[in-house]
Amino acid sequence: MIEFQVPGIGKVEIKNVVFDLNGTLSMNGTISQDVEKKIRQLAQKVNVFIMSSDTRGNLKELADRLGIDYRRVSSSPENVAKEKFVEELGPENTIAVGNGKNDELMLKKAKLGIAVIGEEGACSSAILNADIIVINPIHALELIMDPQKIIATLRT
Repeated sequence: MIEFQVPGIGKVEIKNVVFDLNGTLSMNGTISQDVEKKIRQLAQKVNVFIMSSDTRGNLKELADRLGIDYRRVSSSPENVAKEKFVEELGPENTIAVGNGKNDELMLKKAKLGIAVIGEEGACSSAILNADIIVINPIHALELIMDPQKIIATLRT
């Protein structure tokens, strides 16, 4: 678990982190070695999940390689399915990370939503529903693993 106190918001206890795959963690179906390393480090502290409609067909392979759990989104609309998963995990203990239109509701539902702009860009509704915006997955992972950065960004 990752615990921290944000002035003006209160105590935050994170048990789960849910990542969108395509455009958020991966580019053209590939996850960088740096991202892989940081996900493995994060998975030692919290439950890490990848959610995807599996556009490139490599979701299970990537999750197995990272040693984390995954959820294939097969119901439509995808944004509602992702939101529902965050709800099942417990939104008060979950961080969601994404970049697309289908991530907007999970970003809003989670205790902390992080939108990743990345090479693929980000949907404006994902950005508007996030608490924090970063430019790549490494920054999102570093932010989660160093709560002082979150505190500095969100304090009131």
